[in-house]
Amino acid sequence: MSRNTDNMQLPDVLIHETSRAALRQKFAALPGTAELHVYHEDSRDVYTRFSVQSARELGESSDKIKVFFHSAAGAAALHGPAGLPSLVVQSGGAPRPLLRLMGAPIGLEGVILTKALALAAGDESDLSQKARAILDELEDERDILIFTSNTCPYCPGQTVLAMDFVLYRPELINLCVVAAGEFRELAARYAVSGVPHSVVNGADQVFGPQQDAPFAEMVLKLKHQSIGANIDTNAGFTPGDDDIFGFGAAGTPVFMPAESEAGEVPAPQAAPVAQTSPASPPHAADDEDGDWLFPPVAEADFASFNTGAGPAPEQSGEDLGAPRNKRDQGDEFNRDLLILGGGPAGLTAAVYAARSGLSVTVLDSGMLGGQVNLTPLVENYPGLASRSGALLAFNFVEHAKLYAQLRGNLQIGDPVMEGGKFKVETSNGDYRGRALLLATGSRWRKLGIPGEAEYAGAGVHNCASCDGYLYAGKKVAVVGGGNTAITDALHLKNLGADVTIVHRRDSFRGEEALARAIEKSGIRVAWDSAPVAVLGQGGKAAGLRIRNNKTNAETELPVQGVFVSIGLIPNSGPAAALGANLDKSGYIAADGNMRTNVPKLYAAGDVVGGYLQIVTAVARGAQAAHAAFLDLQQAD
Repeated sequence: MSRNTDNMQLPDVLIHETSRAALRQKFAALPGTAELHVYHEDSRDVYTRFSVQSARELGESSDKIKVFFHSAAGAAALHGPAGLPSLVVQSGGAPRPLLRLMGAPIGLEGVILTKALALAAGDESDLSQKARAILDELEDERDILIFTSNTCPYCPGQTVLAMDFVLYRPELINLCVVAAGEFRELAARYAVSGVPHSVVNGADQVFGPQQDAPFAEMVLKLKHQSIGANIDTNAGFTPGDDDIFGFGAAGTPVFMPAESEAGEVPAPQAAPVAQTSPASPPHAADDEDGDWLFPPVAEADFASFNTGAGPAPEQSGEDLGAPRNKRDQGDEFNRDLLILGGGPAGLTAAVYAARSGLSVTVLDSGMLGGQVNLTPLVENYPGLASRSGALLAFNFVEHAKLYAQLRGNLQIGDPVMEGGKFKVETSNGDYRGRALLLATGSRWRKLGIPGEAEYAGAGVHNCASCDGYLYAGKKVAVVGGGNTAITDALHLKNLGADVTIVHRRDSFRGEEALARAIEKSGIRVAWDSAPVAVLGQGGKAAGLRIRNNKTNAETELPVQGVFVSIGLIPNSGPAAALGANLDKSGYIAADGNMRTNVPKLYAAGDVVGGYLQIVTAVARGAQAAHAAFLDLQQAD
C-alpha cells in the first residue's frame, strides 16, 4: 500500500534528554541486556524513518540496549505476518524473541516497545499464580497477534500481559503486535474495529483489555470468538519511564493524519492549539459524567511524533530506603490494611497508611492509576499547571510502590469476613487484612439497548481516544450530552470521522465553551433523541436507530461506530457484599472520616460520589488511611 508520507518532516530528536536520562537510570538497574532488531526497506516513508531514528536514539540512551539494522530481505525469516517496518525485541543471547512490533513505535506503541526492552533486560514480570498454573498446561505452540493503536491507553497493558506469557513459556508462545492504523488491510482481514484486539492461532479472537487468568485460559483452550470479554476492565499497566513516545511533549509536534479508506493520506496538518477551561463541574446523576473531565486538547497530544514523558519525577530529600524495605518485607497476603482499587484514592491511602506504620497491599482488577490514565491532559490538579493523565498516574503508582505492595490486573472476588478479618480471593491467592478500604471507582454506563452488547468492540465503544483512530473517514454516532461526550465528538471529528451527537435533551449539559466548540465544528446533533437499538451487518455495527422523545418518530443513522459517553456508575458491589450502606444512586455511604457502617471498612474516591475530581479522591484517600490507623490502634 502506497502512503503519501515521503515529505513529512520528523523532529531532529524524538526522545527528549529527560526521557533518555530516565531510560539510562532504569536500564542501569536491570541485570541483563536487550537486543532491538530493526527490519526495514530503504524508504522515505515516514513510518520507516521514524522506526530507524527512534531505534538509534534508544541505542544511544543506554549501553544495555543493543540495536541492529537489517534489510527487507532479512524480514522473510520473521515469524508472523509480513509487514515493514518491523522491530524485534529479545533478551541478549536469547534464542527466541520476546516481541515483534510491526509498525512504527508512535505514541503508546512506543510505550510497548520500551517496556519490551525493559522486560528483555530483566525487568520484573508480574503474572498471577493462577495464570501460571494455566500456562503450565500448555503443550503446543501458540501465536498471539495483538492489534493496537498509538492512542490506546489499554493497548500497552494487553501487550505487557502477552509478553508476561512469553517470558513464562518462551518455548511455546510467539507474540506479534500490529499497528492497526498502518496495516489496515491486515486489520480488516481480522475485522478489527476496536483495540486492543487479540488473535490466537489465527482464529480465536478477543476484544479489549484482559485480566491475566481469563486470557491465559483462552490461550490454552482457544475459546472461539470471545469478543468483548472483560471489556469493562483496564489492563494492568501504567506508563512511566518507558513512556518516551507518550503524552506531554514540549514544543509543537507534528502528527500523523489518518488514512482514508482508499489508503490515501491527507497532507500533514498543523497541530491545533490546546484550549483551556476551568475545572469540571460536579458529577450529575444523568449523562454528565464529570469524573475526569478536561477540555479538548490538541490532536498532537493524542498521536504525536515529537513527544516525551516530560521530566522524570523528582526525588524528595527524604530517605526512601526504609519504606521500600518495609514494603518488601513480611507476608503480603496478611496485612494491616487491604485496599481494593489502585486509582488516586487507593494509592494515596497506601502511602499515608504505610507512613503511619501499617502494612499495606493494594489490589486492582485492572490498570493501576485508575481512570486518570485515560485523561489526555490534566489542568486542574494543584501545583501542576498541565500534565498528561498517564504521567500523573505513573507518579501516583511509583510513589505508592515505595511503601506498599501493588498488584494489578487480577481476578478479584467480593470480600468476605473470615475469622475477624477481611478476606479477598484473587487469581494470585487469598489476601487478608485487619481493615479494608474500598476505592473501587466506577465503570462505563451502558445504554441497555439491543445490539449494544452484541457489537461491543465491533462498532460499539466507550473510549474515543482508544478506538477513534480506526474510524477516520467513517460515520460515527456519539451518545451523550456531557463534557465527555462533547470532547469525544470533537476528538473523532479531528481524526476525520463524520460525527453525529445523539442527545436526549434540547441542550448540552457540558461546559458552555465545549458547546460552542461543537457549533463551530459543524458536528451534527440529534436533539431530544434517544438510542433504541444498534443495528448490525456482517458481525459489525452498521447503524443506530434513534427515537425522538417529543414526536416518538424513529429514524436510522447509517453509522459504522457508536461511542457511548453517558457517564459512569460506581463499583459499589464489594461494599454491598459486606453489608455496607449505599445511597439511592448506588454510591457507598461514608462519614466525614470515610468510615462506613461496617467496622474497619472504609471507602474513598469516586465510589463515594460527591465532587468527583482527582484532588477530592486524593484527600479522601488520605482521610481514610488516617481513620484506619486510629481504629487499628484502638483495636490493639
